[in-house]
Amino acid sequence: MRLEIPDNQIYYFRVGNGDWKGKFSFRLDHWKAFWRDSIGLKYRVLTLGMVLMQKILGASTILSSLRIFPEWGPNGVATNIVRIKKFGLTIYVLKEQYVLHPDGTKLFVHSRERFGPIPFLFRTSKHHPARVHKAGSGATYLDMPLLGTLWEGDYQVLDDGDQIDAMLTCEWGSAREVISRVSARSKTEPAISRATHPVTDLDGVIDRLGNYRDWYDATHNPLAVFTHAYLTITENFRQEIPKAGFNNQDWVLALDVAFANEFFRNANANSLGEEVSKGWEPVFDTIKDGKTSVLEELALAMVAHIIHDLPLALKEVQMRQGDQSMVHDYHLANDVLELGIDQIQQAVARRYNPLLSWMDRVAASSDEVLTNYGIRLARAIAWYNGERLLDPESEGEALESIAKSISTITEKFRRPPLLSMRIFLWVARWISRSTRIWPTQQKLYH
Repeated sequence: MRLEIPDNQIYYFRVGNGDWKGKFSFRLDHWKAFWRDSIGLKYRVLTLGMVLMQKILGASTILSSLRIFPEWGPNGVATNIVRIKKFGLTIYVLKEQYVLHPDGTKLFVHSRERFGPIPFLFRTSKHHPARVHKAGSGATYLDMPLLGTLWEGDYQVLDDGDQIDAMLTCEWGSAREVISRVSARSKTEPAISRATHPVTDLDGVIDRLGNYRDWYDATHNPLAVFTHAYLTITENFRQEIPKAGFNNQDWVLALDVAFANEFFRNANANSLGEEVSKGWEPVFDTIKDGKTSVLEELALAMVAHIIHDLPLALKEVQMRQGDQSMVHDYHLANDVLELGIDQIQQAVARRYNPLLSWMDRVAASSDEVLTNYGIRLARAIAWYNGERLLDPESEGEALESIAKSISTITEKFRRPPLLSMRIFLWVARWISRSTRIWPTQQKLYH
């Protein structure tokens, strides 16, 4: 039976995939609304500059290069780099990442833009939703932050998929893009994303962690650090399980799968601009701007995963099988995990920052969660909270307590109480950003 391809995959994977070229024009339609709008001096000057350039020189050339990654994200990911040029000079660059929603219609856009030919001036990041029209016939981009205000973009597919006509509008201005395909259509039908459903076994967990790690690496997402560590310890866990002597190995595997699915659920919600759990929210907010150190990114995500996700996973798989408590196998898993703790930090240091081991030793008092004792303690608390979640009378309080614990730990990392630790943290973050390594296997933007 032929599977129906979702609208958002048709639009990006079939139609959009490739290189495009066309014309871009910009107009200021309502001067009074423009002067009333509180867009700030920078964007007012940029807008007037664009209007003047269009008046004198006419429409500009627009180039678009879109690449697809069906194996990434909750329903596939596409990336795009857009350049607007005049007389060969780049006057605008937009690097976009489209995260497709499992519903087959919506998506969320993460992008970085630059105005002008100088790389380090007038740069900003932005995020906004979009939706794809029926059968991939076009797309509407909603609440796009541009020039200090919100725009809407309506894109229509023409000429059997070889031309796109777009109109962008805001309260006071409009812009038009008309682009045509300049690269040959791919002869290979893109595979439908396999990440639209929860994983069901340990091999599936490892495959998806690998895909997400590569996705985060390519897009320089700080979640890459934790995801690589998670992949490393899960691969080690798979090797050690047969040797561990669990009484109920199936229960251990089911717990590991449920545990991973909690992380994927929150990671997907975060990438789609949707509401995440209160346990993960402070962690995502802290690391999203890339101003944290590699050590913080690893430790904070591990805190959220163990303290928040593990009790929920325990509740899902049940902590007793008949009259038998699973606490023996749960505790035995600590011994298996202990074998991979040093391996985690070594793997992360090799991949992202060779100075991680040095920072870990200096900051020993603030990263207890990365030690064997810290993980055992966090898992013991998770078991206790799992029991509370199974009790209807204490479930609500347990969820609030879990979220509060993670918020408190995150705040401790962000703003240590001692001035000396705050100074060290500032220095460590600066060193980490200066010496960070991003793997370059996947070249996203050409």
